[in-house]
Amino acid sequence: MSHPQRSVATLSIRTDIAAARVAFALAAVAVAQGATLAQPIVLPIVNSGFERLNVTLRPGEQTNGAGGVAEGSGIMETPVNTIWRAPFPQGSGVPQSGVIVPGWRTRPGGTGSLAGVLNPNVPVAGPGGARMWMTGYSGNYVATAQAAIMQQTLNVRLEPATTYAVSFLAGIGVTDSTYSPTVQLFATPDLNTFALIGEPGVTLLAQTPRVQIDQLQFSVMRPYGFTYTTPSVLPPELVSKYLTISFLGSDGFPRVNYDDFQVTAIPAPNAGALVLIAAIPLRRRRRH
Repeated sequence: MSHPQRSVATLSIRTDIAAARVAFALAAVAVAQGATLAQPIVLPIVNSGFERLNVTLRPGEQTNGAGGVAEGSGIMETPVNTIWRAPFPQGSGVPQSGVIVPGWRTRPGGTGSLAGVLNPNVPVAGPGGARMWMTGYSGNYVATAQAAIMQQTLNVRLEPATTYAVSFLAGIGVTDSTYSPTVQLFATPDLNTFALIGEPGVTLLAQTPRVQIDQLQFSVMRPYGFTYTTPSVLPPELVSKYLTISFLGSDGFPRVNYDDFQVTAIPAPNAGALVLIAAIPLRRRRRH
């Protein structure tokens, strides 16, 4: 297994950056450097904001895992059930079954998972009065994970001399405890392998730096990101491999919540243009 090739860097970029504005920033660097412009490519992620479910989740309701599969894998998605977990009201109606979470999946086997899709629109009582358990996400749902892994393998193969920029929102609910968002980028041999460190044919490419979310930042989703650049000639362990986005909550109690994943591929020589993205005016979407 190879180690991450490049020190990852946090990028405060929203996942709803217009593609035209990204292209403009890259063009500016290309002109300044006398380089030939290569267009950035936003890679296809199924259900990137976790909004595509076949049921409506009630406030505080969470799927007990995710049974989606990679697009083009030829395998049927596996339905999962829903649960309620503390601090949300227990027994708030009958849990639902037959829930499909397109694209995303949790580790195969077992009867359930502490990772899934959550409706976090719940006020929680505290010393200063009630406050929302989570804010700052888009749409109605987020992904949440505690001592469990959730991931998606993109129907995209690694290319040489390309920078892959991963961006997402992450946050910790007001009732949980301090932890760091953990998102990993893997090279995976096929669309069906569940990517884990040490799994044959799987290579860890990069992951988020350990940026701890402290209590003062609880209840707000914030933007995070990192990059990975492939060598000009792919080594054997990366040839014909697929990209996998994988995230987890913690190795114990805290759960970490995620939303709005985006992966952008930028062919050389424009990898350096990423530094301008943070300065681009952003188009905001409605936030909770």
